Amino acid sequence: MEIFYKLKKIDFKSSELISSFQNLPLDRYTKENYDYRKRRYSLGQLNYNQTVNWLNNNVFFQSIETNLYNGNLNRNFESLEDNVLQEIEKHILPNILVELPKFEYQIGIHQIRVFCKNNNLGLPAPEGIHQDGFQFIAICCIASKNIKGGVTQIFDQDKITVAYEKKLTPNDLFIFNDKIFYHFTTPFHSDVFNFEAYRDVFVFTFK
Repeated sequence: MEIFYKLKKIDFKSSELISSFQNLPLDRYTKENYDYRKRRYSLGQLNYNQTVNWLNNNVFFQSIETNLYNGNLNRNFESLEDNVLQEIEKHILPNILVELPKFEYQIGIHQIRVFCKNNNLGLPAPEGIHQDGFQFIAICCIASKNIKGGVTQIFDQDKITVAYEKKLTPNDLFIFNDKIFYHFTTPFHSDVFNFEAYRDVFVFTFK
């Protein structure tokens, strides 16, 4: 279980999850001269009976060694909406937990829309090829529209050899060991000019 990655297609459709990405606030911590990311974040404690206690703590912190782009910064985000957390617990989280060793994890959930239009780029991972400092990470794609690029990749420890890559499509769930693999998602632009491109995902961290 230590060396691990897996892609699975999960069978669900939730209009609440899809529409919730329309309500995301802008990520105030990007550094480019244009907006390209919206985001919410929630932190919870998984109990041994597989229930989650969601915490009143929306601060996400990484060291500068882990994240050269946003390290040593307390990033404070709005929480995921209650109905979204309920839908995640119903449809997505069980599909992740069945693949992981049973443990009382601290779970972080990032709800992210990366978007762009015309000559701007969407940057899913402006920090480059990286690890995030957790045990496991899962990415669940909810929507992908008009994007050219946006390929999710995991790398061996040399950060050169691609162990696996795929452009995630809706209902794809990609789980991997963050201690073993580095990861990245390539920039993207609008496939059809003058129309917005966007990629909607939930990113789960387990510690």
